[in-house]
Amino acid sequence: MPTKDTKRPSPCPPPEGDKGEGSFFSRVLWVICCCRMQPDVFVFTLSIVFSAYYAPLRRIEVFLIRHDLKTVPFFFFHMKIHEIKTRVRYQETDQMGIVYYANFFVYFEMGRTEYLRNLGLPYSEMEKEHIYFPVTEAHCRFRSPAHYDDVLIIQTCVSELKHATIEFSYKVIRESDTSLIAEGSTKLACLNANRRPTPMPEKLRKLLQ
Repeated sequence: MPTKDTKRPSPCPPPEGDKGEGSFFSRVLWVICCCRMQPDVFVFTLSIVFSAYYAPLRRIEVFLIRHDLKTVPFFFFHMKIHEIKTRVRYQETDQMGIVYYANFFVYFEMGRTEYLRNLGLPYSEMEKEHIYFPVTEAHCRFRSPAHYDDVLIIQTCVSELKHATIEFSYKVIRESDTSLIAEGSTKLACLNANRRPTPMPEKLRKLLQ
């Protein structure tokens, strides 16, 4: 005599659709439903996805910021971009009437100084605690000339944060026509009072992350 199937029905039956396959959207909702009913599975899956995709997403985020995007789509991790403005002074131009190339590194310094000040931790406060950040690398690529009396927007963001180093990326844009004037980066090392490499202060790391 045949026995009845006593298998318990699934608490999350798969969605029905054409030929029992269902649409992609309905299947996504089904997965979410199952995860909600089994939180431990959801947490485990989320941890795997996060560990697998965090680094690639960070690289994509940096790429987007370096290529004329002021904000990053919400599905990427937020990266703070700080802006300041400066007007080109006559003394900053050369005999050709354009901004002398070395002055862009001064603009970069202005950008990162105000970036940290905006976070509530200016250079002066860190130096009182005998923490110093000398520049170890500096790069700049010039896109178009800037002239006397131009108003320049300096955009600054943290593009890399490691145990004892930090990298800032910059864009210099002319306000009047939004032309990209220059872009670059600087890498700084964290040193203690003995001028030896030291781990990044925890309070600064938390502000930058």
